[in-house]
Amino acid sequence: MRTFPHMRSSPPAQSLPVVVSVGFAGSRHLLDPSARPDPCQRLEFEGRIVRKLAETLGRLAADLDLSIHHFLFGISQAAIGGDLLFGRACASVPIPQRIFLPQSRDEFLSAVGADGNPDFTENEKRQALELLTSPHVIHEQVVSNSSDRTARFEDANIEILRASDVVICLLRANASPKPGGTAELLEQARILGKPALEIRVSERDGLPEFTETWHHPTKPWTAPELPEDIGGAPREESPSSPSPGVPMRASEYLEALRHLGDGVAVWKQRLFKSQAFTVIGAHLLATLCALIALKLNPENHANAILLPVLLGLELILLASGFAVHHLIHHSHLVQVWATSRLTAEIARSVGSLKAYHVHLDYLFTLPFPDSLRPLLRTIDVLHLASSKDGPGSWQEERAHYLAQRFDGPNGQIRYYSTKLAQSKRKLRLASRFFYGATATAVLATGIKLALILTGHHHPPSALGVLAILMPVIAVGALSLAASFDLEARVHTYQEMLDHLTGIRPLFDAATTERAFTHLMLRTEYRLLGETAHWASRRSFTSVT
Repeated sequence: MRTFPHMRSSPPAQSLPVVVSVGFAGSRHLLDPSARPDPCQRLEFEGRIVRKLAETLGRLAADLDLSIHHFLFGISQAAIGGDLLFGRACASVPIPQRIFLPQSRDEFLSAVGADGNPDFTENEKRQALELLTSPHVIHEQVVSNSSDRTARFEDANIEILRASDVVICLLRANASPKPGGTAELLEQARILGKPALEIRVSERDGLPEFTETWHHPTKPWTAPELPEDIGGAPREESPSSPSPGVPMRASEYLEALRHLGDGVAVWKQRLFKSQAFTVIGAHLLATLCALIALKLNPENHANAILLPVLLGLELILLASGFAVHHLIHHSHLVQVWATSRLTAEIARSVGSLKAYHVHLDYLFTLPFPDSLRPLLRTIDVLHLASSKDGPGSWQEERAHYLAQRFDGPNGQIRYYSTKLAQSKRKLRLASRFFYGATATAVLATGIKLALILTGHHHPPSALGVLAILMPVIAVGALSLAASFDLEARVHTYQEMLDHLTGIRPLFDAATTERAFTHLMLRTEYRLLGETAHWASRRSFTSVT
């Protein structure tokens, strides 16, 4: 079967690239252990498997009904057998690849099995090193700290499965399932509802024969896509590629995202503010119209004409306020604003790392919406590919990072200082409106009560108007402050400013690359975490 059901129609070709991660696991021995082929036969056997895997990767886009903007990315271990052959296939297509190791490279290549025999012969060790240093391999990561051999391979399989959109498993025809093995990964992929291609290899007359089985998800599966509001960001006609199989440089991708995200966020923020003022202002004016109409004597000829006008105006204002409030909710304006700003900040955060070659782990530990997962994976792949051969020492990277994220005119310390001062002023203004309107209402009501108690049965009507209108104004001031998130912003900005000024000296004190990397990722986690929590809070806050 070539395609999956329930696939979405292909987005326009100008969409930004999005990665489809292909996880792989393969049997350690693809030839029956009882077979004893000579070296030439073994090379021919393995060569045919490599060609089969390359062919499979080449038609995977058609099998999965992927669009032109999708690109493939391989993820596997580097064990002998299927893993090494998959690496050779990725290099020949080519598609970029990431290697998950169950332990450090030196320990992995020197490991011994339960029988005491080395996992790698000298020749196999050379092949593994060739794979690990191949240009198409953009990253190598240790994914387990277990002391148990089986648990380490289990951990690697779990990470491959977690990071993959689709899985390919290459097994010897008569291979029996083992803990932490390929068959186990295949079964877990099926349980998680990920498309999984099972390729069984048998031997006939010294040549491999293949049996393919697609395991379709029981639930509808769609290829990863960027959120609709950012998927169509403008891109260069002929972007430069940092390595084989990678569609464009991270810097170009991030610039397109940042430009679009900032533009949409500013536009949506202004639109939300204007609509918030419209909703609250319309209700205040409607209340004023109702009060004036209440005080008019309908028996007066002039009032008889004015009264319907006021009541009609009140209805128009109430309907307008309701319509705008309804529009805010059903247009998802606030959610688009939050997502756009979050996207721009993600692009700004990763862009600040420049050519520093590090896995962007913090992107996957923060509480981002699930809809952004394809974007985060794509950014991570493009960053790793673009920074693989990044120039400069870590000291130079530190100077660049501090200038961009801390000390420069666009640094975060200045940003949070400015935003804190602005939010404090707006919160003080809202508080003054609330206290002033409340005090006026209390005073008007007190005077009216005193006049009635002293025998004035017809106190000035203005006192009654103030007693009713001022509490509405007070509530309107609180509503605007809540809608603009002022109190939370003051608290958050102060907290972030304290954190940044506290951690800044530690960068100067860092004497090793490891210390600098830790501080940098910790800072980006905190900065993006603030925006992620704001977006989560903001997405469900409207005009109250």
